[in-house]
Amino acid sequence: MNSAVRSTLVPPSSAGHMLATAKNCPEPSTMVGNTPVLWIGEPFADSGRGFWAKLEGSNPGGMKDRPALHMVEKAKARGDLAPGAMIIESTSGTLGLGLALAGITHHHPVTLVTDPGLEPIVHRMLAAYGARVELVTTPHPTGGWQQ
Repeated sequence: MNSAVRSTLVPPSSAGHMLATAKNCPEPSTMVGNTPVLWIGEPFADSGRGFWAKLEGSNPGGMKDRPALHMVEKAKARGDLAPGAMIIESTSGTLGLGLALAGITHHHPVTLVTDPGLEPIVHRMLAAYGARVELVTTPHPTGGWQQ
């Protein structure tokens, strides 16, 4: 093989990976974890060097799927979350996506409270996951939007 020619494995797109993975997943939560990684080398790193990039976009709800699933599972195990009980949380978006996934997985309705800064695409994703989104129009006088 000519040393000037380098063989590169082109990874599937995130969407393609999710579709392929979804065929083997009985529930959305089984897609969380075992996140694919991609070796990044030249031209983004010096010759002979590089780094691993974790492709979190391959998770169904995004970067906070793991903590949201963990929170719901622990609350259920402690008895703090009764079967079918409503999950209500304040969010700016990313934890809300994870909680919406956890709600689907564990059969809990989810209501998320947020401020007008929520990205429209995140609002649409939350609605697609079945979460109810309550918009707070006035910040708390001392605690701001999250209060």
